[in-house]
Amino acid sequence: MNEFDALRARQSEIDYCVAAVIQAVTLLLSRDTSLLAIGTHEQGICHRLAVYLEPWFSTYNVDCEYNRMESKVKRVLVDNKKQIVKPDILVHERLSHNNCVAVEAKTTSNPESEAVPTKLKALLEDPYFHYQVGLFLIIDNAKDEILKREYIEIRGDWPNQDLKPFQLRQAVDKYNLDLVRAREC
Repeated sequence: MNEFDALRARQSEIDYCVAAVIQAVTLLLSRDTSLLAIGTHEQGICHRLAVYLEPWFSTYNVDCEYNRMESKVKRVLVDNKKQIVKPDILVHERLSHNNCVAVEAKTTSNPESEAVPTKLKALLEDPYFHYQVGLFLIIDNAKDEILKREYIEIRGDWPNQDLKPFQLRQAVDKYNLDLVRAREC
C-alpha cells in the first residue's frame, strides 16, 4: 500500500468512527431522554452511550472508565506531570495499541465537571496510544436550562482533529418536564 492509499484508508476509518459515534449519540438522545432529563451522573449516561456504540464496533471492546494499557495503569503527560487517565468511554482492543475512539463526557447538571478536556487532549497527543478519534461531549441537562428551553442538547467537539463539531437536540415531553421540575438539583 502506498502512502496515498494509507492516508485514504485512515481517513475512511476516521469518517466511520465519527459517523458511528454521532449515530450512537442520536440514539442516546431519542431513547434515554428521561435518563438525561433527571440529571443522572455522567457515568450512567456514558454506560448507555457505550451500549449504543457496541454494534458499530463489533470487533473492538467498548469499555467505560478503562484505565489500563496492557497490565499497567494508563498515564499521560499533563502540565509536565504524568497523570492517570480513565476516559469515560474507550473503543479499543484491550492489551494492544489498536485504539479507535476515546470519549470524555461532561454534564452541565454537575457543577464539578471540567469544562476543558485536558486529559483527553493529552491522551490523543500521546503517540503511545494511537487513538483514531477523540470526542468531548457536553450534555446540557442543567435543570433550569431544560425547563426554560424544553429540550436537552448534546454538543460534541473533536479535540486535536480537524473535524466539525456537532450539536443535537431532543425535545422533552410533558411527563419528563414534570420529572425535571421535581428533580433535586
